[in-house]
Amino acid sequence: MPGQRRSTAFDGYRAMSDDFKRHLNERRAQSYASTRLWNPDPDAIGMEGEKALAEYFDAIQDFRNRPGGDDRIDLELLLNLDGPDQWFEVDVKAANDPKYLLVNVKKIVPHRLYVLCGPTVDSWKLHGWERGSAMMLEPTDRWSGNDAIVHYKKRGLLQKMTILKRAYRGWWRHHGLRKRPALR
Repeated sequence: MPGQRRSTAFDGYRAMSDDFKRHLNERRAQSYASTRLWNPDPDAIGMEGEKALAEYFDAIQDFRNRPGGDDRIDLELLLNLDGPDQWFEVDVKAANDPKYLLVNVKKIVPHRLYVLCGPTVDSWKLHGWERGSAMMLEPTDRWSGNDAIVHYKKRGLLQKMTILKRAYRGWWRHHGLRKRPALR
């Protein structure tokens, strides 16, 4: 549309809560060795993805400062995907240009769910998801000249977010903490 432009992590930064800004600054200061520099501000983009994930499931974004990182677990959800209710760890992968879900081959976890997120004109959107066990069957390559080898899957081939929403039992938790009901 005329007059509109693609948003970036920096646009969202101007409207962030104080907690978001504080935690973002903490993450930037820690310079995690595992952070991949696929974009100019991976901490801001990652936090936007975590925020979108929490909002989608009526949860609260985790602002705990954890030196060493969050072990790639952004949220845990109680889901009924194929049988009895189970807790699933979810790792959101945010990108400025989310054409592919990328998961590092050395860090992939079969039982974990991976969600692709990217910016729209005025917010961040969850584009789809996949199980770690299914991602492990996808092709691998070095991505954008980075040192990491990743499994990759095209956005249009990911499972729809509505499947997770229907499977969601209304309970979530931050890694290592007690469960909480959805806010709505």
